Amino acid sequence: MEKQKAREVLEMARESGAIVCLYRSCYSNRFSAGFVLAISEHHVVIESVSTRDECDGWILRELDDLCRIDHNGRYEEKLLSFYRARGEQHPRDFLPSVDLNSDLKVEMFAAAQNHDYAVRIHTGSDDDIEGFIREVGTATVSIDRLNEYGQDDGDSVLDMEGIEGIYVNADELQDLKMLARWHDIPPLA
Repeated sequence: MEKQKAREVLEMARESGAIVCLYRSCYSNRFSAGFVLAISEHHVVIESVSTRDECDGWILRELDDLCRIDHNGRYEEKLLSFYRARGEQHPRDFLPSVDLNSDLKVEMFAAAQNHDYAVRIHTGSDDDIEGFIREVGTATVSIDRLNEYGQDDGDSVLDMEGIEGIYVNADELQDLKMLARWHDIPPLA
């Protein structure tokens, strides 16, 4: 999809408070739904809404990876209606003020670190990296990796260029954080 067209559609959705569905593959029915929080020259950040119409953290997508954006349809209206009826709301202080020139990858990682949220980093391989941000630079990010049981699984340093997607504080990442904190608690005597 042409970046300029994607930015136009996403900006309209952001201004109107509409939910969008972002598709990364034209050959799959998998998508991410949510409210557009921020748009830069190369990325979009959405406040993710789960299929159960609940807050599901934040997702960063590369504009170049989008092949389809749905908005103003019945499905998006249904998600919005249930989201509002449930009284759901994403925390408003997650991302600082950003503009078209902001590096949303750096901003997302810094926000996750500041809020102590667990993250999942998608690099295009089948093995996403999950854990907590240790250090954020302009070219690299360091993460304290966790395994599926919330246990320490080493460290990773990733080049920002190789990162295709970022997920912050999604439901399963909240569970992972809870498990990680549980492992930090000393056993009962």
